[in-house]
This record gives sequence, C-alpha cells and structure tokens, in this order.
Amino acid sequence: KIDRQFHIEVNDENKLTSTCVIQNFLILLLVQHLDIANINPSYVVLNDSHGVHNLTVEGIGPGHTEISAVAYAPINLNKAHLTVNVCKSKILEIISQIVGWIFIISWGSSFYPQIYTNFKRKCVVGLNFDYLALNIVGYVSFGTFILNLYFNSEVQKEYFEKYPRGLIPVKLNDVVYNLHGIMAILLTIFQCCVYERGDQKVSTTAKVIIGCIVTLYTVCIMLHKYSQMQWLDLLYICSYVKIVITLLKYIPQAYMNYKRKSTSGWSIGLVFLDFNGGFFSIMQMVFDAYNYDDWVSIFGNPTKFILGVMNIVFHSFFIIQHYVLYKNSGYISLLDDGLGNKADCICCYSSCGILSSTKMSGYVLVTVSFFFLFITILPLSNGNIKISSQQLLIGLNKNQTVKIEVTDFNNSNAKLQFIVQHMDIIRIRPSTITLEPFNKTYELVIEATSAGHSEVTTIVNASHVDLTDVYFVANVCKSQIVDILSKICGWIYILSWGSAFYPQIYSNFKRKSVVGLSFDYLGLNLIGYLSFGVFISGLYFVPDLQQEYFERYPRGLIPVKENDVVYNLHGTMAIIFTIFQCVIYERGTQIISTTAKILISALGGFYVICCILLSLHILQWLNFVYYCSYVKLAITILKYIPQAYMNYKRKSTHGWSIGLVLLDLNGGVFSLLQMILDSYNYDDWVSIFGNPTKFGLGIFNIVIHSFFIVQHYCLYKHPPLDPTKEYNVSFLPKTNAKV
Repeated sequence: KIDRQFHIEVNDENKLTSTCVIQNFLILLLVQHLDIANINPSYVVLNDSHGVHNLTVEGIGPGHTEISAVAYAPINLNKAHLTVNVCKSKILEIISQIVGWIFIISWGSSFYPQIYTNFKRKCVVGLNFDYLALNIVGYVSFGTFILNLYFNSEVQKEYFEKYPRGLIPVKLNDVVYNLHGIMAILLTIFQCCVYERGDQKVSTTAKVIIGCIVTLYTVCIMLHKYSQMQWLDLLYICSYVKIVITLLKYIPQAYMNYKRKSTSGWSIGLVFLDFNGGFFSIMQMVFDAYNYDDWVSIFGNPTKFILGVMNIVFHSFFIIQHYVLYKNSGYISLLDDGLGNKADCICCYSSCGILSSTKMSGYVLVTVSFFFLFITILPLSNGNIKISSQQLLIGLNKNQTVKIEVTDFNNSNAKLQFIVQHMDIIRIRPSTITLEPFNKTYELVIEATSAGHSEVTTIVNASHVDLTDVYFVANVCKSQIVDILSKICGWIYILSWGSAFYPQIYSNFKRKSVVGLSFDYLGLNLIGYLSFGVFISGLYFVPDLQQEYFERYPRGLIPVKENDVVYNLHGTMAIIFTIFQCVIYERGTQIISTTAKILISALGGFYVICCILLSLHILQWLNFVYYCSYVKLAITILKYIPQAYMNYKRKSTHGWSIGLVLLDLNGGVFSLLQMILDSYNYDDWVSIFGNPTKFGLGIFNIVIHSFFIVQHYCLYKHPPLDPTKEYNVSFLPKTNAKV
C-alpha cells in the first residue's frame, strides 16, 4: 500500500513509503502526466517478504495526476496508487478553503432569516408553498444519497466495485449540512401550519411534479427489488432529482412576487445569504482552477457551474424585485398571494431581512484573469505499434484473431502485456508478447467465454513507447441472429421517427388550416433540432472539434455518423416547412405563448453567454456543443406538454395528426425494444437502467404518445361541434377561427 492522496507545491519534494510483502518481483510506477509530477525511482524490486521502500515524488507543474503500480505477477495492486495534486501556491489553497467555509456557512444559515421573518410576523403569507414542497423533496432525495453512501456498507461496496480507485464522495460535514437543512425546512413547514397563511396551498403543478418524482422512485425501487437496478444507480438518480429541483424551486416564488407586485413575506436575508453562498462557491472554483491549472473543472463540469450561475441569477432577480420593482409595496392591508387568495389578517410588516441594502453595497465583484498554459508533450519514439481492429464482435464460445503490427521498433526484450478488463468475458492467448527489433506482426487469439463487453489495454516495460491506440473492445453476443434483429429494430425506429413529420404536414395541407396545432410545440421543436444540429454538425464536419474530442477521449470514437447528420437536417427542414404552413394557412389567433417565449429567450440568453465565453477562450467548443445536446434533451421532455394541455382545454384533438402520434409511438417502442435485445444479447442490463437519460426519454416518449392516443380515441372521440371555441387557454388567446 502507498498513501493515496497528498498535496505538494511546485518544485517541492515529498517522500512516501511503500510496504511490500511479496518476494522477487518488479513493480513499475507509472505517472499519468509527466509534466505535472515525477517519481524516483520509477520501479521497485521486491526482494524481501516484508520491506519498506522510500520513493520521492517531485512536483513539476500545477495540476492533478495519478501514479499507479503495475507488475508482471499475480499481485493485488488495487490500493497501490495515489493522486498527486500540485498547486501553484499553498497560500491560495488556504484562501480557497476559507472561501469554501464562507459559502457553506452562508448556505447553512440561509434558512434562519425566513424562519425569523415568519416568527416575527406570525404569518407566512407571501412565502410560496411550492418552494417549500419542492425544497423538502430535494433535500430528502439528496439526504437519501448522502446517508446511504456514508453509512451503508453495501452501497460503499458497490461504489468501490464500480470505482476501484475512487474515494467516497461524501464527508461528515455533508451529512450534517443535509440533516440540518431538512430540519430547518420542516420547522418552516411547521410554521406554515401554525401561523396565518390565508388560502395558500401547494399548486397543482407542484403536486404533479412531486407525483412524477414519487412515481420515478417507485419504479426504481421495483427495478431494484427484481435485481434490475443497483442501489448505487438508484441513489445517483436521487442526486439528479436534487439537481433538477434546485433549478426549479425558486421559479414559483419569483412568479408569486411578480403577481403580488410585492416581496412581503419572502425574506431578503435568505436571498442575500444564498446569493453570498453562490458567489463564493464560484469564486472557490475559480481559485482552484487557477491554482491547479485545471479550468476544465469549471467548464468541463456544467452541472456544478450552471447551478452556481443559476443561484446568482435567481437571487439577483429577487434583489431587483425587492429593492427596485416592488420597493414601495411593503404595506398591504389585505395580503394577496397573487393567485387570487386573500389573507384575512392585516400584516403591515415588510420583508424582515437580516441584511440591509447598505451592507450589500460592500460586495465588490472581482474580475479574475484566466491563464492558459500550453503543455508540450514529449515526443514518443521506439517504433510504431498498431492493432488490426479496435472493435470486435464475437459469438459466444467462439474465437477470433487479432493482429499486432510492430514497425521500426528499436528496443530489445521489451514485453507487451495485455490487460483484460473482465476475465470472465474473454481470454487472450498469449497474454504477453516479447517485442523484437524492427518489423514483425504478432497474432492474438481472443476466446469468448461469456456475453458482455470488455476492454483490453496494454502496458510495456520500456520507455517512450506510444500505446495510445493499442487497445480494443470485445463485444461478445449470445446470438448473432438477435444482433441482426436489434439492427432491424434500429432501422424501424429511425424510419418511424424520420417519417413522423409528414402526417401533420399532410393534415395541414388537406385542411388548409393549422388550428389545433400548438405553436409552442413547433417553436420548442425547432430550437431543439437546431441545438442538436450544432452538436452533430460540429462533431462531424469541424476538424478542430474532432481534435478536441480525441484529446479528451483518446480511446473514443466520434459519436456522430453520416445518418445522424441526414436525420437531423431532414427533421429541421420538415419543421421549417410546417412553420411555413402556419404562415400561409388559417391559424385563427393562435400565437406562441408567453411561457414558451420566456423559455426560448432564456435559451437564447444562454447561447449568447456561451458565445461570449467562447470569444474570450474561456469555454471550449467541445463543451459548448455538449451543452447544445443537453438543451435538445430538455426540449424533448417539454415540447409535447403544450399540445397535450391544448387538447385537454379544447376537448378535441382536431388539428393534431394521429399519424404523427402513432409513428412517434412506434419509434419509441422499437427504440426500447432494441435496448432490451442488446441488453439480453450482451448480458448488459446496466445499459438500460444505468443510463436513466436514454431510458427515461424512451419511456416518456411512449407515455406521452399513449396519452395522445387515449385523448384521440377515448376522451375526445366525439369532440364539440366547434372545438375552436375552447381556445381560451393560458397559452392561446380566444379565437373565432373555423376549422
């Protein structure tokens, strides 16, 4: 064993100790990034059954690197590794830790101004109950994740099996922070029960969201019960729910303040402390990124960065509401929650915040200069090694031959060893080959023993040998017939989704009218396809982006093919043609709703910010195109909701093509069927339940289109004679258009 992790300054040297218990074996110590740290000696010879070897680690440049041990012997080296963090300045590291404590204390104490405000007013009118409901669900979800990873030994065992060299990402302070937050929210909810609240209640929208979350958890628990999902995957889903709720929970309060034209009842002290926490959270990320020359930790982790930015944006908006928009609305004789509910008491308190505006003026935003260091990679020599194929498809209990071609090799007695990720799936003969000088081709026999996927990597006991591309992935299937059926299912769902646009286009043409087709659906769908088009076209056509991708994923393949480009371009053109029909055909007074406009504007603002960051070379292009793909995923979930709601309000599906629905449903069914066939054929059920995004989108596609079918054939089978008179819905003004 060797110490796992410690901090050293640049050009500083630390000594660590290795204890050996095996005789007469050579252990090589491999440094992931030689420009960051170096270890001396780079190997250890184990001569005694027990012994201590002193190794010196030198910090060369700022950053993070891992040092691992390999050996040509049956030695357990799972714990023989360490992570070296080389910082530019330990003083800056201390400042970063201080900033971390500031934002933790700010967020931890942000509950109390609201609790104090409620206590002082003896009233909770003005505090949105949706915010509280979503917040408690978020904290309980995250608490489930934290407590299980910290206390549950079975979950910890699953974690280390999945990440053998990882550390449990939960500390005692995380447990205390989450439990404290839950207790504070429960106390606030208790205040809502005992203090004056008027007619305020949790809205239907929040109930639906919470119901969906409960349904998700129920499905996950059932999957775990039948051994289709690990506890660790379920717990990660809980953490994802917390992230989503963090983005959503402030929206009801902001909207309530807007409707009431007042922030009375919503503590400005809570806002200041949360803003303070978000600001110092991002400051810590900036300090660490500079100190370790690791800017990817900011922009390569969009979840944490976006949550921090959204925190600042929301609370800046609350500050504007409190001090600018609704500055003179502190006294209201009848408190109104903005949704038509009145409180019968007179509460003449303004928002009882702890911090004043004069104290807030002390905040000075610091502009941090970003420095990028260009690292020169040492050239590799000693010949060229190529492998004949990096993707293998092998039938169960069958063999396949792989060729290793070595050219211009000028080293002797070098041994190339093949490391199999899963020994129960494939075996390699021989497992080690001795590389001879000059040119030669070697053959490996791959024997498939069980279904699944396994990666085979290589190590060599010689320096300056490039093994970047010397690896392959073996896919062992139970039946090649099932593999062919899977490909047929793939073509069916691609053709179904590709042709799903035309029934709606034909329906509009035949009726010479688009009344009944939600413009929100079209607007969101176009934004989604354009966003995904940026991702697809960028990775397919732009060489610089492809180079960025291979630098980040050296063993990866570009995840975009020619058919993806054609499919997206075809979909974009079909949507634009449908929008053209909306311009020339009868549409009544239908327009895009305010909600959709706000959502599209928010996406536009997001893209403007990204473009600014790109122009300043702060954001990498690869990260930007991935953000575009995330936008597509979000829109795929949202885009059908306006159409379903419109059908409900009109009590009719007239104008919404059932052909589109059936083709989309067919695509969703065959998409899931392909996933199931592949999971069975490769004995890889984690590919379904371990990837909740893809699986969830497939299930959602089936659910929403099944709902459209129920609307069309059951609920509104006999619609009103004039369904257009039902258009007075929140996102469509009333119209007298005839269909």
